[in-house]
Amino acid sequence: MKRRAYLAAYDIADSKRLRRVAKCLSQVGIRMQYSLFYLPLSVVERVALLQELAGLIKADEDDVRLYPVPKRGKITVLGREPFPDDIVLLDGEHNVLRWEA
Repeated sequence: MKRRAYLAAYDIADSKRLRRVAKCLSQVGIRMQYSLFYLPLSVVERVALLQELAGLIKADEDDVRLYPVPKRGKITVLGREPFPDDIVLLDGEHNVLRWEA
């Protein structure tokens, strides 16, 4: 099953809904920051996740976004590294994300 990398970011107005959204995302991805997750998803998984999230939020109060990560993305990191040393993100034989300090 072919997967694509996404970043999920959210701003949820209610703390109860926020916990539910965070729990949902943590089941399929890796938390990178408080409201930011890395998600490797197939097309089917992406559709299912969006449907599940739509049922958890209030569309007129909350904001959830999925951003596709470019295959050869280059990210500049200032401060703490986003992943522990023992976690490497790979897509086949290539690093999905290359970190630059």
